[in-house]
Amino acid sequence: MTYIYYHYRLIPTGTETWNERILIGHDADGSDGWSYRWEFGNQTLHDHISVQALGSDSSTQATESIKVHSL
Repeated sequence: MTYIYYHYRLIPTGTETWNERILIGHDADGSDGWSYRWEFGNQTLHDHISVQALGSDSSTQATESIKVHSL
């Protein structure tokens, strides 16, 4: 499957927090290897970043999560 569009969301750590997610960016240009640069300043983080890919058939999806924690 070829993925054509990526959403990047910040989700608070905890149970049942999916509805509290915030869209922090998207990427529709795979020429740079599907990357996203997010400037978060001095924000304190104890969250997950969810990366959701939409397939070229506009139906297939894949989601991965990255845990982020700032000191």
